[in-house]
Amino acid sequence: MNSFKLFLYLVAFLAVSCDRNPKSAGNTMETENSVAFQVVKPDGKKAGNAQYSLRPSWYLGEPGSSVDSGMIFKGYTDKNGWVHIVDLPVGSYVLELIGDRIGGVYSFTHADTLGPEAQYQVILDTLGAVQGRVSLPDSVDFAWVQIYGLSISVPTDSLGNFTIANLPVGSLRLMAWSASDSKLLAEEEFSVLAGDTLGLGLLTAPTVAMEDPSTWAHARSLMASDLISDWMRPVQFPTVVTLFLDSSNFDFSKARADGADLRVFAATGKGLVIDRARYDSLAARAEIRI
Repeated sequence: MNSFKLFLYLVAFLAVSCDRNPKSAGNTMETENSVAFQVVKPDGKKAGNAQYSLRPSWYLGEPGSSVDSGMIFKGYTDKNGWVHIVDLPVGSYVLELIGDRIGGVYSFTHADTLGPEAQYQVILDTLGAVQGRVSLPDSVDFAWVQIYGLSISVPTDSLGNFTIANLPVGSLRLMAWSASDSKLLAEEEFSVLAGDTLGLGLLTAPTVAMEDPSTWAHARSLMASDLISDWMRPVQFPTVVTLFLDSSNFDFSKARADGADLRVFAATGKGLVIDRARYDSLAARAEIRI
């Protein structure tokens, strides 16, 4: 288990997937510096006075509302089409830009906290749309469809059909969840095409392989050395270490009752095999073997 050595000497990430609360503090963010974007129109001219919104990749708006809540930067490009954001915390973000019937979206990870200002270019184009269908369980009347990083949410009809119009051009990720029991029903990545309506058909049911940790609102880092008791040293490979969770280091209300959405990653981003030897959400205690 060579990947565990990386986990041991660097950092492991403990994450809980698929939380729909956009008001949470979200992924741990530390240090800061600045980032800039030059925004241009389809004809190459500078897109001055275009409205922008910068949100974390895990952001989801309130269902049925287009009002933003927390963890965002908003404003307008200057006359030369530039957006400058100072003291941006480390993390993954979605930048949305809307002009006169044109728009664009740009996803990026901000990790350079020591170098000069990071700069990117975003090209706007005619707004597009997407439509598809969610497979609804028999007991579900409709589902909510939301897009990560945008304040967009629409309900499906009783057959699971939906359409989202006026989307900025670029790559996006959506999720659909049951309005009756908040169960995740589907996730899908797609690219909005300029002036076109993209048909997704039946959305894909969620799988572990499809998960994107940047869209998880609740994540934290752990030093693997803190999990190694003295009696286990020197560490032999392969090995198993145990992570004990309780109310002092884990919020059980943000995870599923059985802990099935708990994930542990090496610093390289590789998922580590875990065994929920014990998981009691009511007592707020768990024993996770890694």
